[in-house]
Amino acid sequence: MAKRRSKVWSAAAEVKFWPWTMVSDG
Repeated sequence: MAKRRSKVWSAAAEVKFWPWTMVSDG
């Protein structure tokens, strides 16, 4: 399951961490 959801988790992680990176940089 981890291998199959690896892509889903990576995409979700990027979407969740994207705003955080913007705030940290801003």
